[in-house]
Amino acid sequence: MSDLRHDPIDDIWVAMAGNRRARPVEFVAAGQRRQQMICPFCQGNEAETPPAIIAFGESGQVIPGTMSNPNWIARVISNKYPSFSSKTGNPSEQSSSTISGALPPPFRVSGNPGHQELIIPSPRHCISVGELSKTELEISFLALQNRLRAIRQDNDVKHVMLFLNCRSDAGASLGHLHWQLIGTPLVSSLLQRRTERELSHQRSQRDSLVQELTHWEIEQETRIIHQTENFCLVCPFASRFPFQVNVVPKDSRLSLLTCDQSIRHELAQHCQFIVKCLESLLDNPAYNILLQLPPMQRIDADPWYFQIFPRITKQAGFELGTDIWINPVAPETAARAIRSALNELSASV
Repeated sequence: MSDLRHDPIDDIWVAMAGNRRARPVEFVAAGQRRQQMICPFCQGNEAETPPAIIAFGESGQVIPGTMSNPNWIARVISNKYPSFSSKTGNPSEQSSSTISGALPPPFRVSGNPGHQELIIPSPRHCISVGELSKTELEISFLALQNRLRAIRQDNDVKHVMLFLNCRSDAGASLGHLHWQLIGTPLVSSLLQRRTERELSHQRSQRDSLVQELTHWEIEQETRIIHQTENFCLVCPFASRFPFQVNVVPKDSRLSLLTCDQSIRHELAQHCQFIVKCLESLLDNPAYNILLQLPPMQRIDADPWYFQIFPRITKQAGFELGTDIWINPVAPETAARAIRSALNELSASV
């Protein structure tokens, strides 16, 4: 039971999702935990989740995702507690029952369906990307690519957000590692403004704004952690979060939806290395990984990149009231520390 409500003052949309109150919460204080939960994402507990949309075996092959098939490496399921109503839901549940009568201007409500999936990257009870085996890591990124391709075919989806919340302070309600994919029926004002800036820059400079900033960072060198022929790993100049790392393709023509196995594997390894560095430096912090994608109508034209950041600070009154961020660790300092951790990690591999 959810709907999307527009706030005309801040020009933002808010999803009213009362069903999420029913989510299981594994990360609660020991004194509040009444019984040991069965992890629904572990192998053998498939009956605790919705049926698999698709599942992948050890070689990346698609396999039947039934409860009787224990040989999956990555498994994709519908979100049991979605923030947005789905196309298959009860139509009566796709708008709020608390609104009576017509809304006065300038309020707006959208009952359009969304699309939500969970990608489980391991049948084992892994709690961090750093714990995934080489096979699990590579198959999980194959699954991510597969689901992005699939959701692109849904004309009702205007934008896709793919993200991973690791540990409770990053928003994870269950310990077992999982990616979340949310396709929304609208483009937020933040994304609209970002797209407009990108378009304006491309018209004037004939180059992507993201690519231009990446090239500038490479020239500066100070905040670069690592770079290869295909990717640049950088603590961006105006990092919102301490130890934030962006993993950016060097070539704006590189598509995550169509890239080959070698590119996909390289990207997965970069993300895992950064996570391991952050866990080594900061004593296993909670962290988020976000895939920043343009709106669907610009998916082939505008850049994409991953953001990885630990949750070692929290938004407080100033940030919430102004949307101006305070970062207590300069990206230059963070880059030096992560480079050192990466060198030590690489030497031990």
